[in-house]
Amino acid sequence: MPSIPERALRYAQDRHLDLSIHHTTIPTAPFVFKCLTPRKGILDAFIRAKRLGELWPNGMPIPVVTYSPGRHEWQIMDGMNRICAAQMEGFEEIPAFVASGDTHNELYRAVLKDGYFGEDFIEMLALVSPEIRENLQRRDDLRLSGK
Repeated sequence: MPSIPERALRYAQDRHLDLSIHHTTIPTAPFVFKCLTPRKGILDAFIRAKRLGELWPNGMPIPVVTYSPGRHEWQIMDGMNRICAAQMEGFEEIPAFVASGDTHNELYRAVLKDGYFGEDFIEMLALVSPEIRENLQRRDDLRLSGK
C-alpha cells in the first residue's frame, strides 16, 4: 500500500496541482509563537549568523512553508523552531522554500488529514524536488547529531 506522501503525490499529479517550490526570502512577522523555546544550539547558530551579518546560519536547514495568496495565509510545514529562533534574534527576513498553500489545503482535505501535519506534505514534495530532499536530509542529520 502506498504511503501517505505517495498517495498525496498521485492525487496532486492526477489533478495537475501546483507542486512547484520557490526558494525565496520571506518575512518573519506573519509567524506567531507561544510557549516555544528553540534549543540552545539553534539559538546560538542564529546569534552567530546575526553577528556575522548572515541571512541564515550556514548549514542550517531552510524552513518549508506554504502561502495562500487569496487568504494572505502562511503555514509552516517544517522549521517552526528555526523560524522562532530567527525571530528571537531579530531576523526580519529569512530564506524559505515556499509551496502552494492552495495545493496543501486541497491535499489536506483529500489525503494528508490521515497523516502527520506538515511532515507528509514535505515528504511528498521531496519526491519531486531534489532541493527539498537535500534539505530534509540536512534536517534529519542535524537531529541525529543532537545539534
